[in-house]
Amino acid sequence: TSSLRRRAFLTRLRPDAVLLELRGNVPTRIERLQGGDYDAIVLAAAGLRRLGLQQHIAELLPADEFPPAVSQGAIGVCARADDSETVRWLRPLDDRAARLATAAERALLRRLEGGCQVPLGALGTSLGEMLQLRASVCALDGSVMLTARGESKSTPADAVALGERIAEELLAKGAGELIAHERDSRRSVEEP
Repeated sequence: TSSLRRRAFLTRLRPDAVLLELRGNVPTRIERLQGGDYDAIVLAAAGLRRLGLQQHIAELLPADEFPPAVSQGAIGVCARADDSETVRWLRPLDDRAARLATAAERALLRRLEGGCQVPLGALGTSLGEMLQLRASVCALDGSVMLTARGESKSTPADAVALGERIAEELLAKGAGELIAHERDSRRSVEEP
C-alpha cells in the first residue's frame, strides 16, 4: 500500500511483515495475490462487497487497532445556498449521524494539522443522542501509537468540540512531536 496510515498501523500489528506497494484495480490486485506475487493483501471490505467479491475477505482488521482514515466513506454533496430547489431535493440524502461523526473527525484533523501524509486514523460513531470519537496517531515504524477517545452530545457544535478535545488529548500525549517527526523524516527521504 502507498498509504502512510495503512503502512504505520499494519507495521504496528505485524512488525514481521514486509510491506510492498500494490497498485491497480481490485480484480487486478486479487489476480496478483492468487498468482503468488503476494502472501496477503489489504483491501477495503466494503469495496469487495460492493463488487461481489466478499469471498476473498479472509479477515477483518479491528478498528481499534487499525482505524480508518478521517471521514473514510463519507460522501458530501454541495449545492448553492441560494438554489432552494436543489437544496430541498438533497435534504433527504442527509445522514445526520454520519454528518456529525464526520464533523468530529474533521475537527480533529484540522487541530492536528493532519492530512494524507500523517499516520492518523479516527472513527466517529453516533449512538442515539451521543457521539463517540476514537483517534490514533502511529509512528511509521509502528513503535508508538497514541490513542484518545471521548464522547459528547450529538449536536453540530458538540461534534466539533469533541474532535478538538480529542486532538488536544493526543497533543498532550505527544502527538504533535510524533507528527512533526514523521513529516521531517518523510521530507528527508523525499528531498535529493
